[in-house]
Amino acid sequence: MACDGIDYKILSADSGRCEIGFANQGVTSDLFDIDTHIESYRMLNDGVPYSLITEADLKEFETISRKRLSDFFDYDYAHPCTAVESLKVGFILGYPIESTFAVINWLR
Repeated sequence: MACDGIDYKILSADSGRCEIGFANQGVTSDLFDIDTHIESYRMLNDGVPYSLITEADLKEFETISRKRLSDFFDYDYAHPCTAVESLKVGFILGYPIESTFAVINWLR
């Protein structure tokens, strides 16, 4: 099913099921504009009186630009515990930046 340019991994899951992860090949900075993601989070931060996303979080999130999407095949995206982990999960799963921001800041 996979073709050139696509990485994939089959992971076992509960009850005899499996999870199949697909990812474009290449470093994320070649596939996405990480700086624009970060700038969008900064603009959202400026629009609320208090945000749980800090500049240190954004700096750590920026390191995703040097990773391949396939590096996240085994990532625990179901249980983010910090703002940075939530930023990564939102990015990996393709959530809108505004949705990820709202979840981190309890703006649901």
